[in-house]
Amino acid sequence: MTIRTLIVDDEPLARERLKRFLRDECDIELIGECGDGDSAVSDIKSRKPDLVFLDIQMPKLTGFEMIELLDEIPEIIFTTAFDQFAIKAFELSAVDYLMKPFSKKRFDEAIEKVFARIL
Repeated sequence: MTIRTLIVDDEPLARERLKRFLRDECDIELIGECGDGDSAVSDIKSRKPDLVFLDIQMPKLTGFEMIELLDEIPEIIFTTAFDQFAIKAFELSAVDYLMKPFSKKRFDEAIEKVFARIL
């Protein structure tokens, strides 16, 4: 099984880092990336990813506000520079919470959690 994945982050460098880390994952297919919550809501509804890497602090629509607009919520790994949102993230059943800048090792640990949940 291939895990269809979407990256949602307003920072281009953060999206590039995630794409670089994802290249090593043969069971994960990157189906797109979004720089804001509005386009992410649309992409998630139409593309139905299995996994979303989601930033929390974005202009106009935060990651949490974005989730509230979804009928079906995919597995989510939050990627953020702010630790104060961790409890809320796990209350929403997040797979993991990666603090920027995170290492490849920490990324790999989060991916293992995804595999344990989905596969």
